[in-house]
Amino acid sequence: MGSKNRSAGFLWNLCRFWLILVLSKIWGWLDSATQAIDGLKETFAGGDPWKWVDELWEKVQQVAAYLMSKDTSKYVKTDGAIASLLTYAGGIIALLLTSIVYLAAEVTIKILTITAPLFIICLSFGF
Repeated sequence: MGSKNRSAGFLWNLCRFWLILVLSKIWGWLDSATQAIDGLKETFAGGDPWKWVDELWEKVQQVAAYLMSKDTSKYVKTDGAIASLLTYAGGIIALLLTSIVYLAAEVTIKILTITAPLFIICLSFGF
């Protein structure tokens, strides 16, 4: 009697494994999940996040040029140069931190999406 229960349990586990593989590969479940995540990312970010980073750099350049033009010195524009350098430094720090956050979030979400079928299989087998 014990061997019948083991074989029935094994067949049940194989059926679950097959069902997970079919759902994740054949019907494009993984592609649909990836597209849904990309859509949510663009919706919550208000567009492509990397476009916002590019626009931030353009704004930094515009502000630095504006500050440089406001210096009234005739020969050496030290005040404008210092203001521009500080603007560039702050902009680079902001861009660097923003890029790290965007990249880490994007890579993490993609890895979790790709490995989701593996986790589902592990949960279905009781690991």
